[in-house]
Parts: sequence; structure tokens; C-alpha cells
Amino acid sequence: MRENVSELKSAFDVIVDRYQRDMAFMLNEISLLKSEVAYLKERIGTGKSNSQTGTSWMDDAAVGRIENIEDAMSDADVSFFTEELFDGDKEQFRLTAERINEMEDFKSVVREMRETFPEWDESSQAVYLFYMTVKRRFV
Repeated sequence: MRENVSELKSAFDVIVDRYQRDMAFMLNEISLLKSEVAYLKERIGTGKSNSQTGTSWMDDAAVGRIENIEDAMSDADVSFFTEELFDGDKEQFRLTAERINEMEDFKSVVREMRETFPEWDESSQAVYLFYMTVKRRFV
């Protein structure tokens, strides 16, 4: 009888763990979608880029603290950022994510990204979405 209870508890724990991970993933996706919708509304509403309207990842608030930026991203997000910001170099993306996870604050991240990737267009959708995800690491 005790073995059955133990097995049931183990199965329940697995289900709860999976549910918690799924919920965290969905909350991350919702946050990214909200950021993207806000960005697109701004662009569509005015016909201007973020830099022209004065709104940017610097001004927008990030929602939902995360511990690890790569774990908070879907495979599609990782692919998008890898292609758009890291010239398709998955290892460069991974190393950058690791470095960001070790940093103390968002300003340090921005400073290092500007030094490391001066070619990034900070008014682009890719940079906006990337920095909005990174900001969540520091809220």
C-alpha cells in the first residue's frame, strides 16, 4: 500500500513540475507577445520607428522576473535572435546569454552589448524584443 502511495506522489510531483514549467513558459511567451504587440502598435499607429517616436526598450517596463534569459525563451525566440542579432551563430548567442546571466544590472548589459555588437540597430524589432527579455532578468 505504501508503495502505491509513494508512486502516486512521485507521479503527482512530476505532473506539478511539468505544469509549473509550462506555466512559466507561457507567461514568458505572453510577455514577449505583449512587448511585440506594443512595438507593432507604435510602428503601425504612427508609421514611425521606435527611435522616431521616442519609445524604446529603454523606456518600456519589463514584466515577470526570470533567472536565465535563455531558459525563458522559446526555440523560436532563440532562432529569431540568433539569426537577426548574432548572424546565425548559435554559440555566440549562447555565450552572450551566459554572460548576461552573470551580469549585475541592465545598464552593464547594454554597455557590453554596445561594445561587443556596435552594428546592432537599437531601434530594430529584434533588439527591442531581445532587450525586453533581458530586462526581465533584472526586474
